Amino acid sequence: MDALGHLNEIAKRKGSSDPLAIILKHVIPELDEGESLGELLTPYIPATEAMVLKAGEASGSLNDALDICARLSGTTGIIIKTFLMSLIYPAVLTTSATISVYLIGTEALPNILSLMDPSQFTGMGKLFFAFILFLQGPFLSIAIPLLLILFILVIWSFPKWTGKYRIYVDKIPPYSIYRHIVGAGWLLAMAAFLESGIGVMEALVISKKSVADKNPWLTERINGCLHTIPMGLNLAEALDVAGFDFPDRETIDDLLAFATLPTFEDELVQIGSESIDQTVRKVKLQSAGLSGFVLLFFASFVIGLYLGVQSIIGSMGAMF
Repeated sequence: MDALGHLNEIAKRKGSSDPLAIILKHVIPELDEGESLGELLTPYIPATEAMVLKAGEASGSLNDALDICARLSGTTGIIIKTFLMSLIYPAVLTTSATISVYLIGTEALPNILSLMDPSQFTGMGKLFFAFILFLQGPFLSIAIPLLLILFILVIWSFPKWTGKYRIYVDKIPPYSIYRHIVGAGWLLAMAAFLESGIGVMEALVISKKSVADKNPWLTERINGCLHTIPMGLNLAEALDVAGFDFPDRETIDDLLAFATLPTFEDELVQIGSESIDQTVRKVKLQSAGLSGFVLLFFASFVIGLYLGVQSIIGSMGAMF
């Protein structure tokens, strides 16, 4: 409470409209009345972090839970930044290339067409001319809004989209990244629940209640475990039989190896922490691969642009 009071004083100095001040204004009085910190913060933080807090309160290790939340938040920020940077670089190259072709089509090409018929273009020159006509059509005015809508739909679908097709999509970025982040947070929350003496079944029910309204995708995966635990399976076996490959195949195999050991809860914490680190490494590797692919594509595009212009110049030279 002392820490929250200190944060509240800092937030007040920034003004009553500061987001932290608004949250603390709601949270602190409720905490004084004995409400759970995890429950109170649930509307304001990601579902996995809310689960970790509730698990920390249940196990009496709230400080550790706060450390895990801070790590999850920081790691998520690093992953998002890395992924966005990997998108910005290709976007800049693609935009500059498109603008270059568009300017050639609007500034230089009309002068060329006043001298010769486009039907006389051959090879790369003919292909280049067709591409310019394509860009001058309704493509850009349609494509840009569609890309924006697609981006919004993808972000919205992370916690909402469920069903068998989502299982396949979860294997590719950016959905695979989301699966790793949420999966690692969920494992750490489950470890805290189990360490506090709460049984697997009860821990699953609590975690389901924590995310039911905010994250149907995670709820579906928890339900997969809830349906199989009564069959006498342990947590690792339940994740395996559920068929969602959640958090991921490698993590499930690790859990199966340690499931029957008395130190399983400790191993669960270790595996969850390693999953976070692996996600960061995978995102950086995938981002590097994407940047390399785009650079190769851009180089090929520039070469094609050069050959197209040279072909048109060659066609003009043959006329005169």
